Amino acid sequence: MRSIYPVCDPGRDPDPTRARPDLTSRVGSGVELDLDPPRPDPSPGLAARPDPDNTTLWLSAASLASVSLSGNGKFLHSPSYPKRIVIGAGITQTINGFLTVVQVFYLPTFYQLAYGYSPVKSGLLVLPLTLVQTAASTGSGLIVSATGHYRELILAGWAVWAIGLGLLATLNEQSTVGQQIGFSLLTGIGVGQTFQPSLVAIQGALERKDMAVVTAMRSFARNIGGTIGLAITGTIVNGILASHVNKLNISEELRRSIIDNPVAARSELSPEVLSLVVAGYHEGFRTTFIILASLAAFAFVVALALMTHKDLHREDDARLKAEGKVFVMDGRVKEEGQPAKEGI
Repeated sequence: MRSIYPVCDPGRDPDPTRARPDLTSRVGSGVELDLDPPRPDPSPGLAARPDPDNTTLWLSAASLASVSLSGNGKFLHSPSYPKRIVIGAGITQTINGFLTVVQVFYLPTFYQLAYGYSPVKSGLLVLPLTLVQTAASTGSGLIVSATGHYRELILAGWAVWAIGLGLLATLNEQSTVGQQIGFSLLTGIGVGQTFQPSLVAIQGALERKDMAVVTAMRSFARNIGGTIGLAITGTIVNGILASHVNKLNISEELRRSIIDNPVAARSELSPEVLSLVVAGYHEGFRTTFIILASLAAFAFVVALALMTHKDLHREDDARLKAEGKVFVMDGRVKEEGQPAKEGI
């Protein structure tokens, strides 16, 4: 987090009673997130910026975003938000973003460090997860369209996702490629089943005029979850890895190189040191995926309690379809009645 700036013109005294910024300006302009290393301030007479703990900063940023949201009364007092299903979707989709970003980030890195795979092979091993995720999302959407039921798919998705993440946490240096692909396939099925049906659930529970608002809220929740997830898990993995590396009798420069980029430092390490580094990273990876599996299980409980089923068929569907057909037919009649324009 580089800085937190007040939302005001530089030449004016900020007065909260004059104008009230909207939600976009509060979140977008009020908080600037940057994980670059601290550097001296170019302004004369100012001291260099401190190097605070990343976890505290990210949690502070999340708190500030929450305050910004709560301060916008018009947004939060919309008729959309008292509904249980929307609250459940907000919680579960924040967790969805957290899990999705973290799992895709750490799997290839673990494959490269623990198994010595090339970047290309590590990336290919993530394809089963992403491809099955896409297929499961499309298939679940078709099932919802055919049956009108979405709650069962959402609950099954979170349960399968939690199991898949728990199995990924068991990966070690002796795990086979078949296990790596199989666990990824199971995880991808869970991801896909929680994605599309959740969108149908929140849109079907609201009036048409509120659909755009709640769809934007869902995307915002997923983005926030992914951002906070990477910051928290990165701190966990690096902290565990650092605790192992600090025990090694190596130079300070090599120690920093391992912590900053363990994959790149792999080629510079002796077999004894490499085995200890891999053990430290594996412990951080395992801890991270246990946390992810626990969050998926918690999301299952939230979905079970809050995301109740609602009939997707609306009373005015037939009338609106009939009006649409009449509108299309009138347009065709007008087009056929107009004389053909002569070419120039």
